[in-house]
Amino acid sequence: MEVPEMTWERLITDLDNLRCRVMELKDAAEIERQQTDDTLKGSEERFRTLFENAPVCITITRKERILFVNRACASMFGFRNASELRHKPVVECFAPQCRQDIMERMTRRERGEHVSKMYETVGLRKDGSTFPIYIETSVIDLPDGCANVAFISDITERKQIESKMVNNYERLEKSLEQTVKSLSYIVEMRDPCTADHQVRVAGIACEIASELGMPKEQIIAIKTAALVHDIGKTLVPAEILSKPGMLNGLEWSLVHSHVQASYNIVKTIDFLWPVAEIVLQHHERLNGSGYPRGLSGDNIVKEARILAIADVIEAMASDRPYRPAFPLEMALDELWHNKGVLYDPDAVEVCLKLFYWPALAPGALCGKPGCGAKAISPKLPGANSVSGA
Repeated sequence: MEVPEMTWERLITDLDNLRCRVMELKDAAEIERQQTDDTLKGSEERFRTLFENAPVCITITRKERILFVNRACASMFGFRNASELRHKPVVECFAPQCRQDIMERMTRRERGEHVSKMYETVGLRKDGSTFPIYIETSVIDLPDGCANVAFISDITERKQIESKMVNNYERLEKSLEQTVKSLSYIVEMRDPCTADHQVRVAGIACEIASELGMPKEQIIAIKTAALVHDIGKTLVPAEILSKPGMLNGLEWSLVHSHVQASYNIVKTIDFLWPVAEIVLQHHERLNGSGYPRGLSGDNIVKEARILAIADVIEAMASDRPYRPAFPLEMALDELWHNKGVLYDPDAVEVCLKLFYWPALAPGALCGKPGCGAKAISPKLPGANSVSGA
């Protein structure tokens, strides 16, 4: 069957049109590809410019070797050109004592384990000098695979400032301690009959607190409070403090007032710890029979409960103008029999362990027949003074 001539002409025309359309599409695709390439090149150029001129040290690494570093990084590590660092092992940029840790971090990160992305370490310059650095790391996708990027900061100045702050803090702490001791000496000058009482109480209280596992800050608070807990006695008439006979009711009330007076003096000092409150509560008792506020149980801060025990044992075992010292065993027995009633039970247990070796069974604290134990305190500062030996 013959095809009409007009049909062939139309077919040829259509084919020509189709060829032209394909060429147009091909040209458009080429233009788009060229535009995409130009955009990518522009982006790469901008990224490279940002990377090279960034004020922060940046490194890109893979498989424990350096791929790229910027100028800031090269300068930080003492190199003239970034190319000097490329392809070097990463660990060569760190002080020898830090390299094992760096290797372990990289190995764990490659295994997909969780590793801290921020840490401090010590860098190694080209000339062999070391300096503290802070690193933040992340993982990025590059056309040829994943890589690690690290932002590194020289923290030498920060470390120097921190060191100065620590030194200043230590100086202030020492100055505060000397001030507290000076206040303690004022009490001794006013009441020579109880000289060194506050120092010995501080020693016992700190040992108890330490054995209880209390934090350092709490122990410092207890020590500070112990060294000034009787500062209010400076307001009690000297003739009452040194009276050789028993005190009457009025005189006892004046002596008791030293607690509130101590609080009023100490609260004017801006301590880092609640020293004034510890001082105010050190004559409170668990059953509410203490003074000045009649607090009970957990309403008495732990530090004050410890100070109370140290104060009782030192006072009982020391001479007073109105009585001779009690035997240390009797003072310890007072604590034992009133454990959980007047005194904190945990602190009492620790106190007894400090004075007795080995720890004794209940009822064996006052030299009763058969116990065969003596009160000794080889660990405590001023132990001989406490025991009256």
